[in-house]
Parts: sequence; structure tokens; C-alpha cells
Amino acid sequence: MKFDINVSGTANIKVKHANYGNDTGSKWKLQSSIDGGITWQDVDGEIICTSEMQEQTFTITHTGNIRFKILKTGAVGKRINIDDFEIFVKEIPTDPVSIQSISIEGSKEVLIDNTTKFNILYTPEKPQKEELSGKA
Repeated sequence: MKFDINVSGTANIKVKHANYGNDTGSKWKLQSSIDGGITWQDVDGEIICTSEMQEQTFTITHTGNIRFKILKTGAVGKRINIDDFEIFVKEIPTDPVSIQSISIEGSKEVLIDNTTKFNILYTPEKPQKEELSGKA
């Protein structure tokens, strides 16, 4: 990509990939740059493609601008099918939530996600659902 995205915390990068057509043995690497594409570093090791579309997920932690590229490696003339390239950015809170205690009675489910806000999902024994959420 020829542009930067700003990340403040964790980012997940998902890439769907496969060999192209009847080619076999295609390989690639995901690389990142934090200086506008002047220098590049491997995010992870070499990925080997198969004939079936697969999803590869990478997780990075970074603060600031970053860009990514796919570097084809392996045998010359072996093509790669890249179907989707998605970036999911998740911020790390500056003031983390501290939860002292939670009381659960009966068959209730409590789900807490304190990355940027907390959510409490309450499922009573009846087939109805309530969702409560608030900022941390």
C-alpha cells in the first residue's frame, strides 16, 4: 500500500491467499514500514500458499504511522492469488478499567471487553436478551 495508517495499540492484519490458477509452491511475506516505505521489516516468516484459499492473520503492536506490503518470495514464475487484505485497529486504553468484583446468580453470562469500553451481556433464563454497555 502506498499510504500510511495510524495505529495506537494493536492491529490485526488478515490476508486471504492461495496459489494462482494451476501454479504451485507460491510463497510470500508481509512486511511493514514505519518511515513511509523507505525501509521494510518482516512482520512474520514466509507463508506458503496452497490451492485452497486460506486466511492468514498477523498481530502487531505499534504507535504511529505504519504501512504494509506483500513481498512475493519463492520460485520465479509462481503466481499468488490475494483475495482480501484487511486491517483491524484496536486502541489500547490510556486509563485501563479495573473491575473489582462481579456477582453472577443463576445461569447468566457476563462478557467483559475492557479494551476501549466494557460491555456486559446479560442473558436471563428466559429467551430474551439485554445488552448494557458503557464507556470505561
